[in-house]
Amino acid sequence: SANVTVPVYNPDVRINKTANVTSTNVGDLVNFTINVKNNGIMDATGVVIVDTIDESAFEVVSASEGFTKDGNKLIWNIGHLLNNESRDVWIVVRTLTNGTFVNIAAVNCTQEPKVKESNATVSVHDPELSVIKVALEDVVYSGNSTSFRIVITNDGDIELNGLFVNEIIPEGLIYDTYIGPNWTNDGNMFYYSGSLGVGESVELIVVFNTTVSGNFTNDIIVG
Repeated sequence: SANVTVPVYNPDVRINKTANVTSTNVGDLVNFTINVKNNGIMDATGVVIVDTIDESAFEVVSASEGFTKDGNKLIWNIGHLLNNESRDVWIVVRTLTNGTFVNIAAVNCTQEPKVKESNATVSVHDPELSVIKVALEDVVYSGNSTSFRIVITNDGDIELNGLFVNEIIPEGLIYDTYIGPNWTNDGNMFYYSGSLGVGESVELIVVFNTTVSGNFTNDIIVG
């Protein structure tokens, strides 16, 4: 009799992609990290990571060294991974538009040609507000009070919090009081303690005393 021994190995290169945020705003940066690990009982060679960028949603700002670019794909030729060895690569992108986007990374190697994928999902929002300010009296006598109504509307796609109004008060007007639930006042700053849902509006009335005659423009900053 004669025997021959053939070792049979089970290659197992795994990939995991994560994002540093799950929700962000248009124009912000997102950092994607891709980890590959050789969980098999043999060395892996020819290891290649491919990350596919949705260029309608993301603009690549920077990435870890050693990549090449093929269209909208970033490619890292990792080469050799020992048993139980892992490697990380990363990508920083700027968000371009709102929506929910799935970013996919893939890995394969010589011993395991089957492509394995991992993805990270990021929801990108576009917060937006508008403001209308009107004088409740067109004409007042010097020494009387005058009031302004401020209406803030959430025109974006995400709930807004921490709303504030900065009153830039001209000479000739002296702040007296305000009217509006959930508002607080500190000097010429007004803070809204509630939240403003998509499409909702909130109102604030600010009252001033007049000290001299003339035409006055009362500006505000809202954020």
